[in-house]
Amino acid sequence: GSIRDHALRRLLQDHGVGRRCGTSLELCPRIHLALLPLCISVLACAVDADGGSAASMPDMIVPMEEHMQDNVLEYNGSSYRVQDLTLVPIAGGSFQASGVLAPVAAEGGQTLLLPVTWTYVTHVMVALLTTWLALRAPGMLLALLVGAVSVWPLSAITGEMVWDLVPFHLEWWMMALNSVIVNILPTVPMLGCIIWRWQKQARVRAGYFAYFVLWLNVLWTLGFLQFKNDWVSLVNGLTALSLCISLPVRLYALYSYDVSPFRVQNGDIVLGYGTSLSRLVCYTVWNAMLVVDHAPGITLQDILFWVMMFFFYYRTGSVGRIEDYFCTARPIQLGAYLSAGDLMGLIPFFREAQPPPSLKFNAHPYFLFIVFMNFLYSFYVLHWEMYNLWNSEAGGIMRLQSEEREAEHEEAKFEMRIQ
Repeated sequence: GSIRDHALRRLLQDHGVGRRCGTSLELCPRIHLALLPLCISVLACAVDADGGSAASMPDMIVPMEEHMQDNVLEYNGSSYRVQDLTLVPIAGGSFQASGVLAPVAAEGGQTLLLPVTWTYVTHVMVALLTTWLALRAPGMLLALLVGAVSVWPLSAITGEMVWDLVPFHLEWWMMALNSVIVNILPTVPMLGCIIWRWQKQARVRAGYFAYFVLWLNVLWTLGFLQFKNDWVSLVNGLTALSLCISLPVRLYALYSYDVSPFRVQNGDIVLGYGTSLSRLVCYTVWNAMLVVDHAPGITLQDILFWVMMFFFYYRTGSVGRIEDYFCTARPIQLGAYLSAGDLMGLIPFFREAQPPPSLKFNAHPYFLFIVFMNFLYSFYVLHWEMYNLWNSEAGGIMRLQSEEREAEHEEAKFEMRIQ
């Protein structure tokens, strides 16, 4: 027992599954947790890692041996069979485990009904609610998004983790900062144009500020590259850098030709001209590749904001182009997604659940191909943004100038109707 516990502790440390918290070794569900059943299966092997005494390592670990039977691990309602298990000795008298995890279907096909499945359902329901509130009660929506940031002070006061983020650790601070950036900074100026009916000059300032925050949300992700050491993440990071260059070029072109980045359509929806369709496609692929490394299910937020954009597009009678609705859909959807996710991260039912198996994102050549091609595509995006800046007769700029004049005329008529 003590020797096997010692071996398990060494395996958890070697594979990065565990994290020391005080005098205990707690399981970290967001870092290689798919390796946990493999590590635990070693308990069935009588292995003396280095001949040392377990008493020399007083750290406590959660006993999991009772969950093993016939080389099958049952964890949180899901079963995994370990195949081709091997132990490879390494330097220092320790060892490394490898093998294949195969899901075992339960009777009635209930294996996939993990708690994480209900997080997806929750995110979809929250997206539906926020879409309705954006059109019917924007003031209430703004209050909810701003209030959702209180999850982080609550975590700090109670000491409860948000998912696996320990209060006051570096990643905890980075995610708390991201919550403030996403929930408050872009949504207040965008929804403010609708709620308080700001005049053109105020909308211009609000538009540039909102796009600055969206730019900052891309730049912020580059801080995580220091924790990465693979080509997929590196190339995707270079795409983020390219996107951070193309957006200021676009905004400077709007400023140079006196085109407002924001305009209000029919008094209930904001159209934004700071994102071209080509950049939006590049941004979507970049963001999906960024989050799939963490958890494949997070790509749901990329799907949801496109669905929200199409809904707003048809809701307003197809005014403008689909990319013009990004400035409304993305802050609302991403803020709601993070708010719901942060709140669920405080609930043990979700926080302690076993996540689904990872996609081995960093080791798959297909993902490397995708991020590399998207990186090349980002130069196409940057080329056209610079072309619009240098050429005053560029099609995109002429269209925006024409729509700007029409919008001012329609806004004047709308103001007369409501008076």
